[in-house]
Amino acid sequence: MKTQHTPGPWQSFNGGAVVGTVEDRDGSTYVADIRHRANGESAANARLIAAAPDMLAALVSALSVLDAEAEARGAEDSADYYGGSAAAAAASVRVAIAKVRGEAA
Repeated sequence: MKTQHTPGPWQSFNGGAVVGTVEDRDGSTYVADIRHRANGESAANARLIAAAPDMLAALVSALSVLDAEAEARGAEDSADYYGGSAAAAAASVRVAIAKVRGEAA
């Protein structure tokens, strides 16, 4: 599936703006401008948003490994192979990825 968001990597700077890698006249495209919040919350929010492309890639990779391992052992997917908390974790990862891709309600 083609990515619909601004491609990463993203970085936070000035304690509150997040920048992507798309070129404009100054070489950057803003993804988000975080409004000032007390106690360092703006910087923490900016870091979280900046990490989003990397976190998505990590989730997709982890789920792919889990599904490949399960398939190699004859299961349909990781939910069929892993039980209990591992199956619940894989389901949570699927939901998170679907939300990012606009596939979840």
